[in-house]
Amino acid sequence: RTLVRRLLTASGEVLWWEINGDPVQPIHTRRPAHKTLSRGGSLGGPTEDPMALYAWLVRNLERLIEELRYHKVAAGRLRVVVAYKSGHTGVGQRTLTVPGDRFDVLIDVARPCLRQAWSKGQTATHMHLIAEDLSPRGQAALDFFDPLPRRVRAEAVDRLKAEVNDRIGRFALRSAATLHLPAIYRDPSNEYDICDVRGKICF
Repeated sequence: RTLVRRLLTASGEVLWWEINGDPVQPIHTRRPAHKTLSRGGSLGGPTEDPMALYAWLVRNLERLIEELRYHKVAAGRLRVVVAYKSGHTGVGQRTLTVPGDRFDVLIDVARPCLRQAWSKGQTATHMHLIAEDLSPRGQAALDFFDPLPRRVRAEAVDRLKAEVNDRIGRFALRSAATLHLPAIYRDPSNEYDICDVRGKICF
């Protein structure tokens, strides 16, 4: 056991105990709740164009909202991370007044995050959006500054968008801000990243 621990650290020692018949790892019948959810990745090629960066921000946000809705959670904080060819990483983050999963709410939070993460004149290669402080959808107090008519309309738009995309195809309806990425949406292979395929097992 001590040799295994020295060679493979504490994780290896856990395996040693398990192999020798002493259960030390609990068996979970249900996946623990996510602490964070994220979407992003390569920008499909280096870019210095702020409009292209904003288009990628919207694309990744739409993917992130799909995941928030799937897991029935709302984001309490949003972080935008942009990696640059120089090795520099820019980070912007904002805390939401009330946890949310609506596009109109999250895009208003994501814009200043991108401005904070953007380094003018540097070539960006990757972007990630990270939703943190997740809470079950619908269990947070309503936002005093989010009037009912606006909320009802925005939720109806999000619902229609999801229904159309489920029926016709992903990204059939999307924000016009993504029009700066025509090659991405013309290429069927870019419709999904591996992290968007639910039920996958990666090693």
